[in-house]
Amino acid sequence: MEMGQGRYKFLCPFDDHKETEPSFVVYTLGKREDFYCFGCKAAGCLVHLVERLDNISFKSALEKLSDGIVVSPEDDLKFILDRIRKETGNEKDVDELSHSLLEASSQCFLYSAGVDFDENEMKFIDRYYSFLDEQLANVDFDNITESIVYLPEALSKRKELFGRKTEEKRKKEHNVERN
Repeated sequence: MEMGQGRYKFLCPFDDHKETEPSFVVYTLGKREDFYCFGCKAAGCLVHLVERLDNISFKSALEKLSDGIVVSPEDDLKFILDRIRKETGNEKDVDELSHSLLEASSQCFLYSAGVDFDENEMKFIDRYYSFLDEQLANVDFDNITESIVYLPEALSKRKELFGRKTEEKRKKEHNVERN
């Protein structure tokens, strides 16, 4: 139902909020489109709405809405950090977090190049990024910081394991060729 001036009111679409009177408002005027439910207090941009309704990551929701436009992890990160900056008002912590996340992204990229983008190793990196996405969505700085501190050690161990498995595979192939 249109309320006028770029505001539309609906029943809340979230399963955990059952209602009979519309309290969910979508705002379509301004720099971006937002939603707010006056009943359950859910709020965010329309990307967050798709993310929650479809139970997908922020990046997947953005890609779904962008209809084929490629979104880089850096764009995703900038958007999330801007949101956190606005929500917390703590510029220093967010800047430190931004630096740490970009460092983690760089480490993951270098690691993935070193293992020749092996499918299993890339799944490991994807799981790590999914974890960070979840922690960023919940503004859980402690888990993010702990994860970033642990990352170099985890990547080093993974690379060692990957190297041993690659060497074993090469030896087996060489033995098969000799026989």
